[in-house]
Amino acid sequence: MADLLFRLESIGPVSSAEIRLAGMTVITGGNNTGKTYLAHSIFGVLNRACHRRRVAQFPGQDRIDVENAEQISQQLDSEGVARLELASLEPALQELMSRISTGVSGRIGSLFAADSALFSQAEIHAQVFNLDYSVLQGYTRAARVGRSDAFLDVRFDADTQSLIFEALDGYADVAPERVQFWVRVAVTEAMLRAAVPGVFISSAERTGAVIFQRELDSTAANLLDAFVQSENPVEREAMVRSRDFAHPVAVDANIDFIRRIAGMRREPSPIVKANPAIQTLIEGMAGGRYKATGQQLTFDTGQVSLPLIASSSAIRSLVDLNFYILYRAKPGDFLIIDEPELNLHPANQRKLARLLALVHNQGVKVLITTHSDYIVRELSALVSLSSVAVPAPEDVEEVLREQGITRSMALDPQKVKVYSTSATGVHDVPVSDEGIEATSFDDVIDDQNRLVDMVGWAE
Repeated sequence: MADLLFRLESIGPVSSAEIRLAGMTVITGGNNTGKTYLAHSIFGVLNRACHRRRVAQFPGQDRIDVENAEQISQQLDSEGVARLELASLEPALQELMSRISTGVSGRIGSLFAADSALFSQAEIHAQVFNLDYSVLQGYTRAARVGRSDAFLDVRFDADTQSLIFEALDGYADVAPERVQFWVRVAVTEAMLRAAVPGVFISSAERTGAVIFQRELDSTAANLLDAFVQSENPVEREAMVRSRDFAHPVAVDANIDFIRRIAGMRREPSPIVKANPAIQTLIEGMAGGRYKATGQQLTFDTGQVSLPLIASSSAIRSLVDLNFYILYRAKPGDFLIIDEPELNLHPANQRKLARLLALVHNQGVKVLITTHSDYIVRELSALVSLSSVAVPAPEDVEEVLREQGITRSMALDPQKVKVYSTSATGVHDVPVSDEGIEATSFDDVIDDQNRLVDMVGWAE
């Protein structure tokens, strides 16, 4: 997994912030202090990097500048095989990530479906370091011209942390410039995959995405039909202007994910295969299983099956996370959740913290924004668990068993970063073997406890 460092300036209420995605990242704080702005801005850069990787082969795209692409082409001419060490490309990757984050900064208004003038001073800078090339295991790319057979095979070699280029039949008929083009494409794909293998966001509007996705699709389809049937340019323009389909990019991503669930393959994700306890925990939280029949999403408790739209708000708030974790999540991915506690009972908020710990320990980087003291305190306890002796004293082991906590949920304090937002800025919250240092939640709890004590004993 790569580590990413984000420096953000003048984004909503946030004047300046530095956020490092080190493994498990938590952003807490009061209302209207910029937590969602930070999460959505980070998602915007990660999502753009994934998109850039997917379109690297198309004309006009920004790619990594491989200085020795010509040398590789010449080596293929003479030997039929060439090798390129990926570590040598890390400075060029950093330059590409800088261009990507600058591009997102310039269009950040569209990220929030807001007037760009509100973000005229916004800046985002992303830095990648500690690249882990193991996520490239199995990477291959066949280069071809048009519909012809492949003339070049590219694959990742784990032993040497390199890309291997091998000439195939028909290579001699391809111009050197075309070979060098495909070298840049393969390098861009591989390096961006090493930096950002995948990203998924669950926004605070996820329950609305579940309810209104089909209605939004129907409205868009009706508008398109009317647009096609009209031959009057003025009328067409009026149709478009009369409908505002703008949503924040994160919300659009949620709607699109819900739309694609019906056709999703149901093969367990790599992290569920590695630790089936993840599936047990997430289904235990929901109290049943989600099912997709045709275009209909339902929730089945074993006694009753209801359409998702008729299910509880808690069931709707977990649906996208359920399908992502069970069928899509893989090591190296970035999982971002805005307000994971949404609509959840405190008992389920604690379970969700444990679920995120399990997911993180399978190699997924997690970023959450939260108001929940239950989630933060549970994560703090799991950090402390990492330093508890094995076996622990019997009374400790008994509590762990009673509450369903296993050692696989323990969090390494070196891989946990916590930030607190307030009117004065974004600040680091210390994390140690003893857990997460007290946050603003603790002040509120102390005030409430003092009030209860005083009122309860008042005459």
